[in-house]
Amino acid sequence: MQRKVFLEYWNSVERINRLFAGTIIVMALGMAVMGMAFYKYIGWQKVVLVPPAITDKIEIAGDTNSADYVRVMVKYIGQEIMEYTPNDIGQRISTVLFYVPPRYHDKVKKSLENLRQDVLQSGLNQMFRLHEMRVRENGEAYLMGNIERYVEGRPVWSNVAKLRINFSLKNGRFSILGFQMKVGPFKAVVKDQIYTGFEENQREQ
Repeated sequence: MQRKVFLEYWNSVERINRLFAGTIIVMALGMAVMGMAFYKYIGWQKVVLVPPAITDKIEIAGDTNSADYVRVMVKYIGQEIMEYTPNDIGQRISTVLFYVPPRYHDKVKKSLENLRQDVLQSGLNQMFRLHEMRVRENGEAYLMGNIERYVEGRPVWSNVAKLRINFSLKNGRFSILGFQMKVGPFKAVVKDQIYTGFEENQREQ
């Protein structure tokens, strides 16, 4: 009788152990599936850089961004480069450099630091009023407008200026590769004047 009870008890223990082992296997498989799903989810994520304020409609899907997104970014960076005061020039330079890849960082920083020194020494304030903007598929964007310069609140100079920004859009990430500015007065108005003066040294900083 005792042997029969023992065998029944042993069979019950074996069933419990098999059930427990099966539960562990199911939980392990579930955790593996969740881990793979999380890994895939992380791979689908990306960081999209945008200006502090957006007034235009933009679309971002996968690794592609709409042309309006590029225009918004170009306009924002253009304003950061072309408009400044002695009080905010340092912050504006930091903002621009945030969008510059390491490979181009030193070159762009050198140009911006020269600008910072001039602004701090002269006490110059500059306003930029954008009139025209063109963005090309080859990674070049052009801005043209009027700059007005002030010292201690008094206007001292006004002229037309053009800015070319070299940029890249890789995996949906907007990056600045360089820039070049031209200040007027320019020759007589010609068709597509916004491009003139940049034909040579296309990658010059």
